Amino acid sequence: MKTKLTLALLVIFVMGIALPVLAQMDIGPKAIGLKGGYVDAEGPENSTFGVGAIVDLGTFMPQLGWEAEATYWSKSYDEMGASAKLRDIAILTSGKYFFPVPQSQFSPFIGAGVGVHLLKAEVDLPSYYGYGGGTASTSDSKFGFHFLGGSEMEFTPQISGFAEFRYALVSDADQMWIMGGIKYKLGVK
Repeated sequence: MKTKLTLALLVIFVMGIALPVLAQMDIGPKAIGLKGGYVDAEGPENSTFGVGAIVDLGTFMPQLGWEAEATYWSKSYDEMGASAKLRDIAILTSGKYFFPVPQSQFSPFIGAGVGVHLLKAEVDLPSYYGYGGGTASTSDSKFGFHFLGGSEMEFTPQISGFAEFRYALVSDADQMWIMGGIKYKLGVK
């Protein structure tokens, strides 16, 4: 009997917290956009340019937003006749907390998220002194966590811009991004 009463009280408590949060949820595609910027993958010698597409998926609460995105970067190396290419295609989701700033066009935020990184490395070695060259490649999928911060700014009722710093913890391929982009709000007239 005691266990049932405790369980019933726990359910009532959780529902008391969850219902107000559920009432404030506004989940669904709200905006789409593009981003691009500097990517530093494991050191400045590996820096390159990356691009991505983003979907704003709404809010859980007025200041807690949710986004999904796909990003891409690649870097090529050529040295002494050998060439190598690194690539990462990532599918990510992030939660963002927007700090309220009254009477300002800027909305600063911090956030975190998770994603899958589809990594690929290719090496092409030339033949030297009678030894045959060749090509080798490897691919791997890695799970990663990322932390981010930045600010959004509304340009028009339909278009907003953003600047963002992100650090991704990916096994053997940690990455730092400094990027900017634009979003086009859906359903705004």
